[in-house]
Amino acid sequence: MGLMISDHRMALNFLWRGVASLALCLIAFWAGLAGYWTAQREPPIRVESVELLTPEVPAGGTVRVRHTTTRFDPCHLTLERSIIDAGGVLFRLEDVSFSAGRVSVGAEEPFIETTPVPPGMRPGTARLREILVHTCNPVHRFWPVTQRMPDIQFRVTPEN
Repeated sequence: MGLMISDHRMALNFLWRGVASLALCLIAFWAGLAGYWTAQREPPIRVESVELLTPEVPAGGTVRVRHTTTRFDPCHLTLERSIIDAGGVLFRLEDVSFSAGRVSVGAEEPFIETTPVPPGMRPGTARLREILVHTCNPVHRFWPVTQRMPDIQFRVTPEN
């Protein structure tokens, strides 16, 4: 009878150690993955060129900009846009989202962005301000990688 109790305890002890080892391995794996995701802070896009296609735009019109970019990681991208008019008034525009699956990785990719110029903007030199917000992994949902682009200057003409 003494052998049976000892065997039973030994089996439970072996099972407990196996479960604890598995739990520690899972914790180490998830901690390592979270550390990797947290350290991933470089923007996954390099902007090769920016070309203003419409240097003069009437208030209420559309400014067009050609961007050429190279993506290094297929991440979700949100483009936050605003325009600052000649009087220094900030006009916040609707964000534009690009899904991670619609991009090619490693190749230069041109695209044309159209941005509405709000009616009532003061004529004169205006600046289009863009911030790229990248979400590449679960940590970036709470702490996204941001990339502020240089302001793009254009001229707002009076409304037609």
